[in-house]
Amino acid sequence: MEMIKIKVVSDEEFERNFWRFEPEEVVKKASDICIKNFGVGLRISEKTNWQSPFVRSPGEIIPYLRGKTREEMLGDLKNTISYINEKDLKKLEEGLEKTKHPSAYLEGYLGASLFRILLDSLRIQIGKQEILWALSGRVVILRVFSKTGIYSDILGQAYSKRGIMIANLCSEPLYVFLHELGHLFGAVHKERTVMEEKLTARYLNFDRRNRRVISKNFKKFFETKSPD
Repeated sequence: MEMIKIKVVSDEEFERNFWRFEPEEVVKKASDICIKNFGVGLRISEKTNWQSPFVRSPGEIIPYLRGKTREEMLGDLKNTISYINEKDLKKLEEGLEKTKHPSAYLEGYLGASLFRILLDSLRIQIGKQEILWALSGRVVILRVFSKTGIYSDILGQAYSKRGIMIANLCSEPLYVFLHELGHLFGAVHKERTVMEEKLTARYLNFDRRNRRVISKNFKKFFETKSPD
């Protein structure tokens, strides 16, 4: 049986957070599901520390900017966010002038800028047969479902061309892992499956179409992998 190697990197905030989970347990459960659906298993090949960038996420910044003028927003950003340079500020200023929803526009722009920084910090040599799973305790807040004002469900994001999955601490790591693994291998969002886009969804099954797509791309993955 073919096995996909998973290289796991985690930052200090993840390791000491009370929401911390064991990646080995998640990968083992995900492997069982993948074997059942695709005849392909998963295993962790390496686990190491990740010095993630110490930057404030959009989720931390936006609440303090709501209600402010565009000029006040740009002034605050220039003084508090290290990963926004003068060129970024100019583009951001032009976008804010055109949009009717500055807070939403700002959150999207900051998110895109932040992920460029995160990807730069993950320039690790990954073999063609490996997937990189990065776990962070603070910096990656992509989509949030909040019941009490505290982040209670946080998803991840997949970068297919880079073979990287990034996920923040979350209450359903198995769901997040399988969802992003599906995206890495070509799956699209589908209701009532693990690929459902809703944050409250917690299915662990794949639909027929996505199973075909993932199976096809798994085959390509192993055909092009480097020899051990």
